[in-house]
Amino acid sequence: GKQEMSAQAVNEASQVLNEFFSFERAQSLLDLSMHSILPLRQSDLEEWMDDPETFHLNQVSLTAVESPRAAAERLIVALLESAITGSGLVTLLGQLLQDPSQGTVATAQVNAIAQSQSLPTDVLLWDARYLATGIVATHLRNGGLDFGQWFLNTL
Repeated sequence: GKQEMSAQAVNEASQVLNEFFSFERAQSLLDLSMHSILPLRQSDLEEWMDDPETFHLNQVSLTAVESPRAAAERLIVALLESAITGSGLVTLLGQLLQDPSQGTVATAQVNAIAQSQSLPTDVLLWDARYLATGIVATHLRNGGLDFGQWFLNTL
């Protein structure tokens, strides 16, 4: 049947959520998602090299139950949409994306990468950061990230 929640129960649940999803915990989850779960693995890269279109179609069709990567994408969106931690994480991600010291790739490195059969970890991490940026672009724009300036200054 239908259950009614008392104001006290709602307040207690809200307090538990606020304590659990502290900014520090949300920041750790964002970092874990972007730097451990989202980066492409060697098997992903091989699959992409064999058939890029099929790889892409498979990736976009995966659910959070089927893929840790899809689950991490959903988690990132939920963290940035959160009234508890969202605005702080938007600021943090925006700063990370605009910080030129965060590992830009020089022309010599690009040439070396083109000759190699594997990608350096930094490239895979930036791919994951750009993926995260794409899935939360609206939140970043609403949080003050000027994408026009970012494209001109960073990319």
